[in-house]
Amino acid sequence: MTNPMYHWGQCSRLKGVTSGVLDIQRLRAEPEAVKATAARWGEDPGLLDEVIALDERQRAAGRRADELRAEVKRISREVGALHGAIKASARLLDYFVGCRCGGVGKG
Repeated sequence: MTNPMYHWGQCSRLKGVTSGVLDIQRLRAEPEAVKATAARWGEDPGLLDEVIALDERQRAAGRRADELRAEVKRISREVGALHGAIKASARLLDYFVGCRCGGVGKG
């Protein structure tokens, strides 16, 4: 099966196609118009439904990846804050243990 996007790119008269690439923004904005153009040129407009579905899946995956990156960033900030608190607590503990034990525990 030949790649219909490549084939469509061979025809400069097909609107929504530039240099062998289907204009995804136009397909998102005007799917019926692009499908009609594809049908006029003897291409299967059903393939565009698959392209639209895959594009939506890719965009949803990108949104989810952004959400996960934000979550990792938030957790990293919390870990950093906790690490700072632990270090401060350890310094206080060393100070107080060192005072009670005649310097033992000071480092």
